[in-house]
This record gives sequence, C-alpha cells and structure tokens, in this order.
Amino acid sequence: MDTNHTTNSTMNLPTLVILIKNICIPFYLLILIFGLFGNGLTVVILQSKRLQQSSTLIYLTVLAIVDIFYLLTGLLVTIINYTFLFPSDIRHYSLISCILTPYLSYTLAYLSVWLLVSVTVDRAIWVVQPFNAKRVCTTRNAWLTIFSITIILFVFDSHFFWTMNYNIDTMNSTINTTYYKCTPSYFTQTIFPYIDLLLVCVIPCLFMLIANGLIGIQLKRMSDFNKKRQKNRLFLNHASMQQQQQQQQQQQPTQGSLKCACALTTGKLTNDTRLNDDMPTNVSGIQYPRKRCKSNALKHCVKNSIKGRSNMNRSSSLTAMLLAINMFFMISVCPLLVYDVIYFAFNLNTWIEKDELIRGVLVFGIERFVYVLWYTNFAVHFLLYCLSGPQFRAQAKHWLQSCYHFINLPCLIHDKPTIKLPDTTKIHEFHDSIIQKPLSQQNLNYSPSSKQSYDDTIQHNPYHHHYPQQSHQYSFVQINEENYQTLKYNSIQTGCI
Repeated sequence: MDTNHTTNSTMNLPTLVILIKNICIPFYLLILIFGLFGNGLTVVILQSKRLQQSSTLIYLTVLAIVDIFYLLTGLLVTIINYTFLFPSDIRHYSLISCILTPYLSYTLAYLSVWLLVSVTVDRAIWVVQPFNAKRVCTTRNAWLTIFSITIILFVFDSHFFWTMNYNIDTMNSTINTTYYKCTPSYFTQTIFPYIDLLLVCVIPCLFMLIANGLIGIQLKRMSDFNKKRQKNRLFLNHASMQQQQQQQQQQQPTQGSLKCACALTTGKLTNDTRLNDDMPTNVSGIQYPRKRCKSNALKHCVKNSIKGRSNMNRSSSLTAMLLAINMFFMISVCPLLVYDVIYFAFNLNTWIEKDELIRGVLVFGIERFVYVLWYTNFAVHFLLYCLSGPQFRAQAKHWLQSCYHFINLPCLIHDKPTIKLPDTTKIHEFHDSIIQKPLSQQNLNYSPSSKQSYDDTIQHNPYHHHYPQQSHQYSFVQINEENYQTLKYNSIQTGCI
C-alpha cells in the first residue's frame, strides 16, 4: 500500500470536499459504535428466556446479526477509506478486496432489507389471519425462509467474481511504481445499478406499504369491534343489574308469605322460620339463586383472562416495533432512492464534468448525507425497539442494570464493611468448666450459686437477651455439646445482624 499516492491525490482536492469528509468521519464512528452495541444487545434480549420465542422474534434476531456484519463490512470499510486512503479506496490495493468488498456489502445489504420484508409479511399474517398464522408462521418456516433468502442472494451477487476487473492503472503508474485499479465491468457499472435500485428500494418499499396497510386496516377493525363490544357489555351489565333488583323486590314478600303459610299449616311456629332444605328450588314460581362456581374454576377463568391479555399486549408490542422500523426504513431509503433515480436518469457525471469545483462538491455533499441516513438504518433498530416495545424496553433496562452491577462488583467487594463478631470467650470458659469432666464425676446436685454464676456470665454478654432464661427445674449437667453449639450459633448470628 503506497501512502504517497494517496497524499498527493488529497492535496489536489477542493477544500470543501476535505471538510465534508472530515465531518462525516465522526458521524460514521458514532453510527458504528452505537450499531454494534445496540444490535448485540438486541440479540441477547430477543433470545432471553423471558421473551417467548416466535417466528417474528427469530426474524428480528437474524436481522440484528446481519446488521452487525454489514456495519463491519460496509461502514467500517468506508471509515478506513475516509480516514487513511481518501480519495482512494481499499478495493484498489488487492484482488481479494476488489471482489469481496462489493460482494459482501451488497449481499448483506440485500439480506437485511429482505429480512425486514419477511418479518413485516409475517406480522401482517399474524394480524390479518391469526388462525392460519399458527400453521403458516412457525419457527421452522421462519428458519427455512431465512436460509432460502440467504442462499438466493449470495448466489445472485456472485457475478462480482467475474464482473470486477483488477488491472494496472496506466494513468498514475510510473517507471518505478506500479498502481492497480479495481474497475467494474459494463454490466456492473451500467445495468446493475437499476437492479440494485429495484431490490433494495422499490420492491421492498412496495411490500412494506401493502403489509402495513393491511395491518392498519385490521387494527382499525379490531379497535371498532372492541369499542362496540365494550358498549354492549356495559348495556348488558346495566340490564342485568336492573333485572336482579326487580327479582329481589319480587322475592322478598313472596318468601315471607310462604314461610308464614308453612308455619300455620304445621301448627308449630318456631323461632327459626327458614324454609326446609329439602324443599325444591322452584316453589310457586320462585327461583332461588344458584350456587356460585367453584374457586378453582374462577381461578382458571382469571388465569386465562390474564394470559389472553398478556398475549394481546405482546402482539401489540411486536406490531408497534415492526411499524417503527418500517417507517424509519422508508424515511432513510427514500432519499437514496431519489438520488439514484436522478443520478442515472439525468447522467450527472456529464453534468459534473462541466464544473467539477462547484458541482462536484455539491453532489459529493448530497451523496454523503444520503449515505449517512442509509447507514443509520442498520444501527438504530435497538433504539426503535426500546421506544415502541414496552417488554423489550423492560428487558433492556434489566440487562443494562445487570451490566452496571457487574462492573461495580469489585468496588463493592473492596468497600465491604467488616462484621464484628461477639466476644464468646466467657462462654467458652463456662463451657469448659461445665463439661470438662465426665458426667459421672460432675456434681449432680443443683446449687443456686452455680446458677447465679451462669447468670452473671450470660449477663456480661451484650446479646444475652436473645438466649432463653434457664428454669430452676433443670440442672446444668443437662447442657451438653449440642446445646452449646446451638448457643454459639445464635450468638454469632446475633452479632452478624
């Protein structure tokens, strides 16, 4: 790699071009760092056990991985070119870089875009046809779709292996130094840009517009249906309450007269005028309230209701996340779409050659702004997920807090306060004096003086209030090794508190 050639070429560039290049480098670095961190954390969060796996989450996980590889192959190469090689390119320094740089960059960009299309269509099926989605949108079909798209795109872009030419640059080469130049063929330079425009902008945007339109229509229908059902539920609840009040008003006098009639016919009027338990539940048209459902059935109903509500919230969260990344994709891609259409339709190369000092700088500035938006599309998904998905946001907060505590763990261990244990010397002395001799050689008679000495020993310990008072009916010979260990354990535990 010859840096003198690059330095001489840089000195011949307009000042505004160098200024625009220097402004773009910090933005590219910020996008690269945030994109690698955000996409990496997205993969960890989406694969956590707290989030139930589905076909949508599989697409989003693979999308984050592909975005990481694109940032490392596309954006990182651009940063290297602008920082060390500008206005040259890394493709001009070896045959491998001449072929692999455009091959990986285009293929990963296509793969990211079409994974976004796939997850949008998958979400549209879940919203529009929820019953068929359980059969169609499975994890197996998701992996099969990802594998198929990857194989097709890698095979489709294999034309770079024979359409990129690595030849000697006769214009800049000298007798002592030979320079090489990576140049595309006629197909890659003239025809392929239109194919690229269709694959990365036009067709994906059409798919996303149609899918998002279907999702929006279905969500509007569901919202109207829920509002109507809520109104009907309120009306039915009001009507049932009125009916219950009327039944209670009708049942009270009828039950009283029936009780009196039963009491008079039997001739035995007792203090308890309740009806017999063996009486049928329907007497003279009186309907008694049925028994309530069992507690287990009620718990089961509540559990199903909570589970259904949780699934609904999760589905709404995924739909909102998809709508957010689709909207940002269209916003970031539309400027590139307009720029490419104008560039190829009006042949801007011929227009720039007439006044390279002004027109060249203008086109270079517009092109850099368009590609900053394009690269941002591969780095901002994590932020969009956090803004639109409550569950994803909660998981991201949990992981960030865990990382923070893990980083500060050495400081917490270093600053950990020491635990002061109680002085158990007197307890050891008392224990040795009591159980030092065998049980047969000890005095089995109870003496108040020994009890008093024990009390004095315990009172010297500031934690004596945690020990149970000894009763006069027990002798000290009953304090064995097991009781001593219990006493010692309680003392240590009290000191730790």
